[in-house]
Order: sequence, then structure tokens, then C-alpha cells
Amino acid sequence: MLLERPGVDASPEAMAGDPVLSGALVARTRRVLTSALLVLLIAVPSLLLASWGVTGPKERALLAGLTGVVLVFWLLVRAGRVRAALYGVVFGFIAYAVGQLAAYGSIRGIGVMAFVGAIVLGGFFLGRAVLALAVTISLASIAFLIHAENAGWLPSPNLAVGLRHWIVYAVIFVALAVIVYVARSLLEEATRELSHELGKRRRVEEELGHAEDIFRVMFRENPAALIITTLDGTIVDINAEYERVFRIDRARAIGANSAVLGLWRSAAQRAAFIDDLLRSGRIASRRIGFRRADGEEFEAVVTTESLLWRGSTHCFSTITDVSEEARLRDALEASRRRFSQAFRLSPIGMTITRLSDGTILEVNDADERTLGLRREVAVGRSSLETGAWTDRQARQTFVDELLRDGRVLGYETRMRRRDGSEFDARIFAERIELDGEDCILAAILNVSEQKRHESEIRDLNRSLEARVRSRTRQLEEANAELEAFSYSVSHDLRSPLRAVEGFTSLLAEDLGDKLDAEARGLIERVVTNCTRMNRLIDDLLGLSRVGRFDLVRSANDLSAMAREIVDKLRHAQPGRVVEVEIEPGVIAECDRELARIVLDNLIGNAWKFTGRSPDARIRFGRESGQDAATVYFVADNGAGFDMAYASKLFTPFQRLHGRDEFEGTGIGLATIRRIIARHEGRVWAEGAPGSGAIFRFTLERG
Repeated sequence: MLLERPGVDASPEAMAGDPVLSGALVARTRRVLTSALLVLLIAVPSLLLASWGVTGPKERALLAGLTGVVLVFWLLVRAGRVRAALYGVVFGFIAYAVGQLAAYGSIRGIGVMAFVGAIVLGGFFLGRAVLALAVTISLASIAFLIHAENAGWLPSPNLAVGLRHWIVYAVIFVALAVIVYVARSLLEEATRELSHELGKRRRVEEELGHAEDIFRVMFRENPAALIITTLDGTIVDINAEYERVFRIDRARAIGANSAVLGLWRSAAQRAAFIDDLLRSGRIASRRIGFRRADGEEFEAVVTTESLLWRGSTHCFSTITDVSEEARLRDALEASRRRFSQAFRLSPIGMTITRLSDGTILEVNDADERTLGLRREVAVGRSSLETGAWTDRQARQTFVDELLRDGRVLGYETRMRRRDGSEFDARIFAERIELDGEDCILAAILNVSEQKRHESEIRDLNRSLEARVRSRTRQLEEANAELEAFSYSVSHDLRSPLRAVEGFTSLLAEDLGDKLDAEARGLIERVVTNCTRMNRLIDDLLGLSRVGRFDLVRSANDLSAMAREIVDKLRHAQPGRVVEVEIEPGVIAECDRELARIVLDNLIGNAWKFTGRSPDARIRFGRESGQDAATVYFVADNGAGFDMAYASKLFTPFQRLHGRDEFEGTGIGLATIRRIIARHEGRVWAEGAPGSGAIFRFTLERG
């Protein structure tokens, strides 16, 4: 590709004719040639004057003529006739050569050098045609001179050498030097310009390559689907978003025809699109139906431009998938229809009013019933004009609250019906935008009946509060009586028991051996029953005190408590062998003293009811229950119980085993249930006769 420079014709025709002296080079040649001719214009006359006494009249005539010719050429160059001057110089050299050789009388003269100057000057500055012409004329002239010399037409040559020969050589060498200087100057200038142009070309090519890289990155990473095709539909390139939108692999798409791939809904559709593109050169934002590679049809907005790219016309297209937009638009329209239907059929009175002036834009049927206003009367008027608000300030307060918070939830006021009757209203409202205008969507509830019921409920609550205070006072009195009863049981009942037990012991000591076996047995039964009665009184007092303790929760190590209780039982019965397994690190949030009572009763019962088991085992630990609640358990392999009677386990004085089997008062499990209830937990048991039992409990509501 030829580089185009300002003022330089780089066409093949120009290169074949005058490749050097054209355009901007004319100005440069003019400057150099003016200087060179000025040198000759000074040098030739100087040589003529210096050699006046040693040259003949013919040499002086030639130098004078040469001076005149140089002057003419210099004037032509000054006038801007550079090419004419160059033509004159070329053919002047030839004329000078012919004249000098003819004057000398032999082809062997030094004037032959002028032919060389003419050929070099014409070939370099004026192109191939002038070069060929100069060579032809020079050869023809030399041939003529050779013939003239042989025929004797020329004067006899003067073979003597001297200053005149030096002068002729000097003129020719100076002329040749000028030619070489001019040629070299122009060549250097052209070389510098070419180097500059080549540098510019490299920079342009680098910028084009950089721009190509940027285009490639922007094309590949563009969030919009992009495609480049030829006019016949052949796909040249696509980006990743196009692959995603059309669900097609790039390798499959490149080189294929989009219509053949079925990406257009029809070939006729694409043909019409291309016709429009060729007419206008650009199609902007046209909605077109496409088909994905898997057959799904969708809507897209297409912008296409016809551009010259890589030597041929291509179509650059941006495709935006608007199927989701269409779906959302349809969904929005469906939502509007649903809202309109819900608004119209809602059993709650609803209105839409303009926020700026309160003009009613729409009301539903329920609102007509609530306010007694027909739709055709209400719409187009403000709520103040309809008389619905009993107090203008009340509406302003409502609007201020709506403007501040964007919504109003449960604004209470008095409103007026069309017939003048008033009612208590509760308003729920929200700011909405309707057709670009701020509006209020409000729901109005008639709460007059609700207010009446609330008033009745308040009166009833006041009555109930009085009853509760009365019942509380009665309960406090009952608790006081229970305290008195507990004190009586603790002191008044214990005194006769201690007297009976003491007198029985004295009687046994006084009578001694006088008592027979039956009498001693009766006395032992009296003492045993007194002891049992004392224990029963202690258990009852313990059960009554459970409800009066202030429950204080804290983190307690139940494993350590269980080990202490087991150690106490082993100390009391050192002869028993019981395998006890206590899970370490069982921590619970509970009241420490009440938790100890629970474990003391449960582990004590397990110890007692495994008394007849040869390989007695007791386990304490925890497990996960429902709702991730922690469940604690005490299990044994003792006597067990029948699950049919499980409901009686936690009832006071209920026993599932006789006193002759296992001693006890029947109060312990009832005490456990009350303690667990105070912790908002629950307790339950499972067992089977002869297979042991497991008691589970929680210490918080699960």
C-alpha cells in the first residue's frame, strides 16, 4: 500500500512519469537549483575573465554563451518555471557538448562529459521519458560528430593542452557537482520525509492495533448482545452475551447463516430488514421477534448499522432481549387488573385521592356504603367538599402525618355520612404514585361498634380487676391459714406423737421382762408408727414449703449433686453394691436447693427400688427432647411399675408398692412434680414391673 504524503502524487501513473519532481519536491528543488545556478552564474563569468588571455575566441564565445544560458535558467527558476529550467539545462548540456566538440574538432574532446551531465540530470529530475530522450540525442549527436570528424567536416583538432582545457573541465565538473549536490539534497530530503512518513505509518498502525484490541475487548465483554454479519447473513463474530441470549455456542455460530440457523423467525423477515437497512444505512431500536437456538421465541430491540469493514460491507447489530420486560409489563398489567378488582370488591371502604388538593379520584362500593356517597357524586370533589370530615384540622393532622411517615396506620377520627350522622372511623393510608401524581390510598373503617365493645370490655376489666383483688385477698388469707395449719402440724401434732412415743418407751423399760412377746410386738408397732407419722409430717411440711420458696435460677452442676447424693447413700448402706453411672458436666439453669430435692428423691427412689436386684444399676444423664429442649433422666433396673397406674405416680399418698415391700410416704414424687412445675418444666416416667423405671424431667418450658 502506497503512503500518501501531502502534495505528493503516489499513483502508479505519477511514478512512471515524474516520480521525483512533483508536488512539494518542486519547491525544494527550486530552492536548491536557484542556489546552484547562482554559483554557476558567478563561477562561469569568473573563469571567462580569468582565462581571457589564454583561450581562443571560440572557447570565450562558448563560456559567454554558457553564462547567458545559466542566466536564463536562473531567471526561469526564480519565476517558478522549475521544470522548464531543468529541461533547458538538460538540453543545454547536450548543445554545449555538441558545440564544444565541434569547436575542438574531435569527438575525443572533454565536451563529451556534458553528455553525461545531461543524461544524469534528465534521468534523475525529469523521469524515464526524458532520460531515454537524452540518451538518444546524446548517442545520435556523438554518432554525427564521429561521422563529421571522419568526413573531415570538423576543423583540425588542436592537441595542445593548457589553461583552456582546465577551464572546460572546471565548468563541466562544477556543473556535475551541482547536479550531484541537488540530487543528493533532494534524496536526503525525500529519505527524511519517507522515514517520517514511515514512522507516522507505524504509529498509525500501532494505534489501529490498539484500537482493534480495545474494540475486541469491548465487543467480547459488552453486556449487550452483539453480532457482526455480512449482508447475506453469514455470521462473522458474536460476543458472550449473544451466546447467552440465543443459547448458541460461538463455534457453531461463526461462519453459519443466521437465517439457516433459525435465529430469525423467517428468512423473509430478515430479507425485509436488510432491505430497510440498505435504504437508510441504519436501523435504530426496532422491536423484532427472534428464535433462540433451542426453539424458544422471544422479543428483542435491535439497532443495526451498515459499515465498511475489512474491505466489504458488514452489519453491526446490538440486540437487547426484552422478553423479560414484556413479561414484567404483562405482569404489571395483570397486577393492575387485580388491584382494580380487589379495590372495587373490597369489603372495606377505600378511596384514592389527590394528595395536593384532596380531590377524590376513585371510591369503591364499600366506601359508598360507609359514607353514604354515590361514586358519581364523590369523584371530582374533595373530601372536605363532600362533608366527610367533621373537622378540617383533623384532616390536616392526618395529611401531615402521612407526609412525615409516608403512611398512616390506624388514624382515629370522627367522620360524617351523607345523611349527617357521625361515626368513629379508623383510617389506614399510604402514599402512592398514580400516573406520575402523588395520591393517597386510604381504607376507612367504621369502628363505632368496636368502640362500644371496647368500652364494655374496659368496664368488664375494671370489674374483673376488683374480683381479682378480692380473690387475691382471699388467697392470701388461705395461705395464712395454711401457714397456721403447717405450724399446728409441726408443733401441735408432733407433741402428742412425742408423748405417745416417750410413754411407750418408758413402759417398755419399766415392765422389761414382764411383757410377753405379743405385748413387746405391740409396743414396737406403736413406736414404728410414731416414727412413720413423724416422717409423714416432715414430708407434708416439705411439700407445703416448696410453693413458698423464692425460685432463684443459676448455673448448677447436677452431675456433682448426683455424686454427693450417691456418696451419702453408699455411706448409709456400705454393704450394698450398686453400679452407678453419672454423665459428667451436666449443667442446668435452675434453683439449687429445689434441684437438690428433685435429685435426692429420684436417686433415693432408684436406690430403694433396686434393693432386691442382685446387679443393681442406676444411671443419671441428659438427652435431647422435642424442640431441642434438654431432658434429664434417672434410670434404674429395679422393681419398676405398671404403666397402667402411671397417672397416680405424682399424686400425694399414692403408692404402687406396699409398705411391706418398700418403705415410703408417697409424698416424694408429688414434691418433685411441684418443683418441676415451678421451673415451668414437666416430669414423666416409664417403666415395667421387674424391668426398672426411668424418670425424665425438664427445667424449662420446651
